[in-house]
Order: sequence, then C-alpha cells, then structure tokens
Amino acid sequence: MTQEERLDMLKRVACGLAKVMGNDTEVVLHDLTRGEVAYIANGHVTGRAVGYKINPSVYKAVIKRIDADDHLIGYGSQSSSGKNLRASHFVFRDEAGEPCAMLCINEDTSKYEEMLRFLQSKIQLRPIADEDGGADEVFDENYIQRMTQQAIIDSVERMKPTDINTKEGKMELLRRLRIKGVFNVKDAVPYVCSVLSVSQATLYNYLRDLRNEESDTE
Repeated sequence: MTQEERLDMLKRVACGLAKVMGNDTEVVLHDLTRGEVAYIANGHVTGRAVGYKINPSVYKAVIKRIDADDHLIGYGSQSSSGKNLRASHFVFRDEAGEPCAMLCINEDTSKYEEMLRFLQSKIQLRPIADEDGGADEVFDENYIQRMTQQAIIDSVERMKPTDINTKEGKMELLRRLRIKGVFNVKDAVPYVCSVLSVSQATLYNYLRDLRNEESDTE
C-alpha cells in the first residue's frame, strides 16, 4: 500500500468519526512523512487546517508514549486559544514498521466541565439549625436529596459525554436512575430535567416509553 492509498483510507475513517463525535470534537489525520495535517474535521476546535505543519518534537513525544497497540488515549491537552481538550492518538505504521500516519481525536471538554460545575453547585447545601428540635428531620431529608443528586452525577459521569446529547443516551440514563430508585425521591424530577436540559413533560414521556418497553419484554 502506498502512503497516498493509506491516507485516502484513513481520511474516510476520520470523516466517519467526525460525524459520530459531533461538532465539538476535532478529528485530524497527520501525514508523518511530511509532518503536516492531511485531513481535518471541525478545525475550529484548535484553529488548524489542512497543510498545518507540526513541530516534529510533538510527534516524537506522542510516539514515545503510545502503548503496545500504538494508542495514546484520553490525556489532557490544550488548544492554542486555551481550550481544555481530551486528546487521543492512533499511530499507523508502514510495511517497514515505521510510523507514517497518526489519527487524532481532540474533544473540547468545556461543555462537560460546565455541566459538572452546575451539578456541583446544585448539591451544595447550607446546614440548618432548628431550635424546636426539628434539625434531625431536616438533615435526613437533605441527606437523602444529596445522596440522590450524587447518584445522578455518578450515572452521568459513567456515560460517554456525547451520549447525553441524544435521546437514546437520555433514555439509558433514565433507565439507570429508575433502577436506583431516584424518582422515588422528592424533587428528583426537576433536578434530572435540569441535568438533561429537557422539560418535565418530555421527561415524563421518556419515562412512559421506558415503562412501555419493560411491559413489552415481560
């Protein structure tokens, strides 16, 4: 296989990955024989374009750190404009075993960082002192709500960030939360709505669809 044939094949792979990952993820194909970008989708993430020259020391640093599968997955990086990125690299070799191409996926994590900050702000509760002896009751209710909110956050973090933006991903999250009994807790519904950015009516429709799915499988 020639280098041009290899790059043409990897360009098609990169194009497909960009469609899957969405507009906040840059997918880049590097031609290591020329030290430049051969293909790029969503270049606005880093501001680069086809033909962009990369410092050879960058390639050497990546190749030095790849694992046995020629992968370097999910490490922290930053764009020239200061955006936080989750970067993953896949190195491809020629017939002689030398690195000749590299496929990179750079995810802009700013939206997910903002979501986590929002969730963390929602679980910050100030202690309440009750002179009439009702402090234990208030504490118990706050404790249950706090644990419920943490369960929601944990469930969100275990899913792929891109999944939360799809109906299927939202349904899967709701399925997990139902199993945990989240919706039996007071104020859980509006909290989940704020996390998923949906209305209560939409959320109830999703929950109804889940019940219908469960009844169909019984």
